[in-house]
Amino acid sequence: MDFKSLGENLGLEEDEFIEIVELFIDTAHKDFERIQAAVNNNNPQELVESSHSLKGAAGNLGFSEISKCAEFIEKKGRNGEIDGFDLQLSDIKKRLEEIKIKIV
Repeated sequence: MDFKSLGENLGLEEDEFIEIVELFIDTAHKDFERIQAAVNNNNPQELVESSHSLKGAAGNLGFSEISKCAEFIEKKGRNGEIDGFDLQLSDIKKRLEEIKIKIV
């Protein structure tokens, strides 16, 4: 994961991009918690909203793997499905931790 290149794609210096990524991590963790709560509470609407938020934020910053996983979850939620994406949740969590370690 090359923060310098990702930042350049957005017209930002690496340190500016890292500041934005720090904010993203906070927001992404909240979205992730909302996704898990939506699953636990059988709430497809909350699932769609939180996964949509995560998808967009991750995609805008170039974290395509997270965005793709969130998109999969969002589509399932739009179809009224509330489970069947443990692999995607695990992948999102792993990738968020990788990003967090990289910015420390």
